[in-house]
Amino acid sequence: MSPNVNKIKRDLTNSYTVRQTAQLLSLTPKRVRQMISEGKLKRVSTNPILLDQREVLDLRNAREVLKVDQQPATDSTAQLLDQFHKLIEAVQEQNNRTLAITNEVHTREKEQLLDQINRLTAELEAKSARRWYQR
Repeated sequence: MSPNVNKIKRDLTNSYTVRQTAQLLSLTPKRVRQMISEGKLKRVSTNPILLDQREVLDLRNAREVLKVDQQPATDSTAQLLDQFHKLIEAVQEQNNRTLAITNEVHTREKEQLLDQINRLTAELEAKSARRWYQR
């Protein structure tokens, strides 16, 4: 066997074709070739195009981790979250205004009750004094 044949056999055991890579990554062969041209995947061989097995498996594992653990929020989720925060802020502002009004009402009612107590106390003392003089 010639040295080139041995090299191809060795490359085949440690590499994947474009089609195999596409199947492993759930992509189309066209997208795999695009990833090669973008530099996201490196060729081991040109004819046929072979990709390093470890690199392909690492990429597959990284994609699976991203899908499971780090799913980015979609625009609609981010918008809903933003609306939810705005709603919470609005409710908190309304609660603060309600609390301020309630405190003001309680203060006025307390002052009115104290005024009424003072007036009634004064009236009671006046009636008591009249009765004492009338004896």
